[in-house]
Amino acid sequence: MAYVIRRWPFSSARLVCADMSVDFSAYASSEVCTAVIATTPLTDEAWSTCSRAIC
Repeated sequence: MAYVIRRWPFSSARLVCADMSVDFSAYASSEVCTAVIATTPLTDEAWSTCSRAIC
């Protein structure tokens, strides 16, 4: 399992499986904090990983 937590200031991230990027600053404000949890990292950001027993 992998996860990434995004906080202000938001930046762009490029998807690893497609030639596409997303500018998260266009969708969120300084009051927002987001998290994505996936089986593998989805973007070129620094993702944290955890073992199955911990997640």
